Amino acid sequence: MALVYRRFGGSTHVRCDTFAQLKEAVLIPETQYVAVAAPVASFVVDPGFLRSLDTDDNGRIRVNELQAAVAWMAGMLKDDRGVDARQDILTVAHLADGAATLMGAAEAVLQALELTGGGVISLAQVRAADEPLRQRGDNGDGIVAPEHLPESVRALGASIMGLFPETRNRGGVAGLAPDTLQAFTVARDALLQHLATKAEVWCWGDDSLARATRIAAVADRIDEHYLLCRLVASQPDARERFRLAADRIEALVGNRVAMEAALQSLPICPPDPAGVIAFSTLHRGPSFELLSSFAREVLLPTTGQGDQLVEGNWRELLARARAILAWQETCDDSPVNSVVDTLAGLDDAIAALGAAQQADLAKRDHLQAIADLEKLMLMQRFILDFANSFLAMPDVYTDRRALYERGWAVLAGRRYELSLLVPDIEAHKAATAEGTMCIVYARVDDKVGGSFDIALPKTRGWSTELQVGKRGIFYDLDGVEFDLVITHLVRHPVSVIEAALTPFLRIGEFIRTKLKGVDAGVGSALEKQTSSLNLHIDGATTSASSVMKGGDVQAHAPAPVPAPAPGGMGNAVAMGGLAVAAVGSSVAFIVNQLKALTVIDLISIVLLGFLAVAVPSGFVGWLKLRRRNLAEFLEGAGWALNDRLRLTPNLTARITQTPSRVPGSSLEVVSSPPAPGEQEARHTGWKFLAMVALLLVFVWQVREPLLRAGCYSGRMHAGVCAVVGVAPAPTTSPVTSPVKP
Repeated sequence: MALVYRRFGGSTHVRCDTFAQLKEAVLIPETQYVAVAAPVASFVVDPGFLRSLDTDDNGRIRVNELQAAVAWMAGMLKDDRGVDARQDILTVAHLADGAATLMGAAEAVLQALELTGGGVISLAQVRAADEPLRQRGDNGDGIVAPEHLPESVRALGASIMGLFPETRNRGGVAGLAPDTLQAFTVARDALLQHLATKAEVWCWGDDSLARATRIAAVADRIDEHYLLCRLVASQPDARERFRLAADRIEALVGNRVAMEAALQSLPICPPDPAGVIAFSTLHRGPSFELLSSFAREVLLPTTGQGDQLVEGNWRELLARARAILAWQETCDDSPVNSVVDTLAGLDDAIAALGAAQQADLAKRDHLQAIADLEKLMLMQRFILDFANSFLAMPDVYTDRRALYERGWAVLAGRRYELSLLVPDIEAHKAATAEGTMCIVYARVDDKVGGSFDIALPKTRGWSTELQVGKRGIFYDLDGVEFDLVITHLVRHPVSVIEAALTPFLRIGEFIRTKLKGVDAGVGSALEKQTSSLNLHIDGATTSASSVMKGGDVQAHAPAPVPAPAPGGMGNAVAMGGLAVAAVGSSVAFIVNQLKALTVIDLISIVLLGFLAVAVPSGFVGWLKLRRRNLAEFLEGAGWALNDRLRLTPNLTARITQTPSRVPGSSLEVVSSPPAPGEQEARHTGWKFLAMVALLLVFVWQVREPLLRAGCYSGRMHAGVCAVVGVAPAPTTSPVTSPVKP
């Protein structure tokens, strides 16, 4: 079948409407796919379908996995009508000759559900048959629950399960796994062989373990003493150093802690160069009771001598004790030691358990066929839509919803049709930072305390319509309603008009910010001055009160005013005069430039200035809007795309909608009635603005006569009068009357 290519959003991709076309389309080079990889979490589809595609279980689906799935389906079906209709109902007659196992699986499912005839099976029936199969203990993994073991070995199976980590079968039920039974058999054989050496190691009979434990308890002290004996044998004068000096003993009196430490530092008895411990000479130190009982209860029964111990005999005694303890440690470390008394004679029972597991494993192929039948039905339902998401993404440009869409949202009077799950908002923002699309990030809260993050592209209206913290409503694909709140925004102009006005909006925002700062600064300064004035008045009042009480009239006289510092006030006056002259010159220049302009000229200048800024900004915004595409939107969520998905006008209008009024409806304008006793409120703001505009126009038209009158009356600055061309009025003397020119 010859492939047909179709234009989608400025790109050319293969058309794929039927399974016959899909079998050919998946063979095209990977460079002609729209997407070559996508995260599993992006898709809203049956999880079983995604698991069957993600064969390497890495959370991403690639082109080769899609190709393998289509090839497997082609081998299982000889009739593609169910795939073309996207049905989850399978007609058994549509299976290929090589799918005999699937035919048997379909019959087994119908038998498990006690259904007959029809030759048609649904996905719901396949999944419903899983429960009866579990109740019969059919899992195919060899993990058998105790209730499905032979009754004669059921207790043993439960006991073995308790000795090892729990394992669960395909049905989620804890059972005896083949690996567990094998581990038990190996541990049992090893422990039985170890127990056979007990008589050889336990040289002291049933008391061997107790005596070995007592020997190990005194081993450190006795070994330390034999080292001291060797030291004394090599240096006899060292023996005297193991005694406490008289002055030290006197210092220990009354200090119990120091006395205990001193006794602990002494040897257990006087060191003998021959290496013999005489228990009759034991010092009554901290180890006295322990060593005395050891000699009496362990040494005497073991060696027949309880009064002394030669080093050679001690080494032999210690070696036997350590061998006994090591033997016991091996027993304790065995996982089956807790049932050591029941290990013998279990060969037949273990064989029966193994047979039950093998019987369950024999059903693996049969149960795998049922799993493959479910897989085939899932692919028959979803494979065309999923493959199109990789090949061409036609659903983006149609009214059908793509498999990666989460639902739609209602925010600020608009409906946002396209939403995408975003596991990591910061990563998505970083991937789309260089783009030109306005993106809204929101958190969706369900009714049980869970939440997830989505991204919504905004393609119409104004980007300033939305702010962080604004709330809305989200609907999933099933129409379930959730709460939504905006958490992040990536702002870009949404239209050419917004792009053209963006510079003016930024200037206005800048001015508002500065005015807020100035207002805050003026308020702060005024508050400080008021506080200072209050303090000054309070101080003056206090001073006056003290003077009146003292009766000192001379002290109440005003203080002399200090003479101004040289150059202080004069410099200030000079600087003020220069400032006034500079302002006057500036005003004169502006008036000189504007006096010849008419209102039409001013309007033209303002309009030209506006166009000089708005037209380039709008043109640049138009170029950016033409670059918008959904590829960057998807790539931020982990998709790997080959081509762009340009936003066409129709797609732009579909993604962000402003629903119109219901056809046939009418609009009524209703104002709220005034409060009782009050007149109806009137909107006079626009009237005031109109009056101000007319006043400004009138003043502009009569500006020259007003300026001349001001110059004649002497109320205008000389520089302004010079610009107007009128001599200023002469100044008058306070003594003589003014002379008319």
